[in-house]
Amino acid sequence: MFYRITGGLLIAIGLLIGVVGLYEWMHTDTMARMLSEFSEAGAFRGTVFKPALWASHWRLANLVIAGMACSTAVAGLVVRLKKPWGYLVLFGTFVFAGTYPLILRMSSYAQYKWEGGSIRAGLAYVAVALMALLVYVVVVRRQRAGIDR
Repeated sequence: MFYRITGGLLIAIGLLIGVVGLYEWMHTDTMARMLSEFSEAGAFRGTVFKPALWASHWRLANLVIAGMACSTAVAGLVVRLKKPWGYLVLFGTFVFAGTYPLILRMSSYAQYKWEGGSIRAGLAYVAVALMALLVYVVVVRRQRAGIDR
């Protein structure tokens, strides 16, 4: 029962986040035009807005979000099949989610404020990753002890 509920929730979360990432990726040009109009109206207080650069960064961010969502859904499917390594997939996904914005910031790829995260923002992802690792350890120990057969 635990595997079915956890796996189903992970699949649902992965699919929902994937839909949001793909939706935002598909509407990048519309958002770039709208932000360009805001820039021309002076809403950015003198900051120069480059629509092509912004669109490429936005597309990359949303493709990464969609990829992490697919990874979460795959982890949910594997967990639903009662394979403990699904929690390791979830662990890797959330460690990447927590460190990705910081890697962008340190590599100087991030040009916009929304691209680079902070340590506080990444801590929530790392906490979920550690929980997934803890669940993996508990599940493997229970299987080895013969409790969960």
